[in-house]
Amino acid sequence: MRRCVPFFLLLSGLLLAACGDDAPSAPSAPADRPDAAADAAEDAPLEDAASPEDVLDSPDAAVSPEDASAEDAAPDAALEDAALEDAAPDVTSMEDAAPGDDAGSAGVDPSRPGGESGVVVSEVVSRSGRSIPVAVHVPGDAGARAVVVMLPGFQLETRRYLGLVEHLVSHGFVVVRADPPGGLLDVDHTAMAADVSAVLDRVLDPAAPWAARVDSARVGVMGHSLGGKVAAMTTGADLRIGALFGIDPVNGGDPFLGFTPTRPDVLPDAVAGRAIPMGFAGETLNATSSLGPACAPEGMNFEDFHAAATDAA
Repeated sequence: MRRCVPFFLLLSGLLLAACGDDAPSAPSAPADRPDAAADAAEDAPLEDAASPEDVLDSPDAAVSPEDASAEDAAPDAALEDAALEDAAPDVTSMEDAAPGDDAGSAGVDPSRPGGESGVVVSEVVSRSGRSIPVAVHVPGDAGARAVVVMLPGFQLETRRYLGLVEHLVSHGFVVVRADPPGGLLDVDHTAMAADVSAVLDRVLDPAAPWAARVDSARVGVMGHSLGGKVAAMTTGADLRIGALFGIDPVNGGDPFLGFTPTRPDVLPDAVAGRAIPMGFAGETLNATSSLGPACAPEGMNFEDFHAAATDAA
């Protein structure tokens, strides 16, 4: 029986916990309702920082949430415009993380907030005429940290997942929120996966302001729904990725044409050949539907990703 690993421990390599033969249990509250924390987050002004490097090097760097209004579904125009027009990345801050167990101590409880805080550096990565908004959440403490790239569900933005992102940061992870572009009718899964690799190029750039805080040997990618599929596609093609976690990943195609070159069938190939830690969490309530297409159809949901991960650690 393969093991399905809790995400926080999977990436840090602290522990592998068996889920049993039943479907994986649902993630904690931030993953069950990725927009819940964002609904409660307040807008925070941009800090007047001399440079991202100065803020990252400050031992007293605090963190406060970015604009995470759940009612504003449009892209963060301020972030996008600033990053496109100005090569210097923006820096914002988030509220101090709630105290919890030291992420480096024995017996850490991953369900509780850790004790770290940090800063957010916002940029836009460009690739083949595509612009990918990126927010790099960097823990304030010095030292190279494991990296997690977070990808959103279809027509969602990663700021809807701030509760989960901030929780990971509080445990010492560098979390990269990436939002590959894709319209309602012209979304290209293949292009989105290439976007993620371009984001990794930037994240692992030795000249990036956060370079000293990133451990390039410990890179994971996670995604929700469509983001889970794109995360798996990127994992299959980009050997820099050493861990994969899918939250209700869906191996979907075109609703009318089925699988196409831009919305391909990625199972089992995307995950079958990678002998790295992988975890897939989901539910079966939306596996079938009598009123229209199922949200996470049977035959292309998290169970199928898990079944395909035959070489996963």
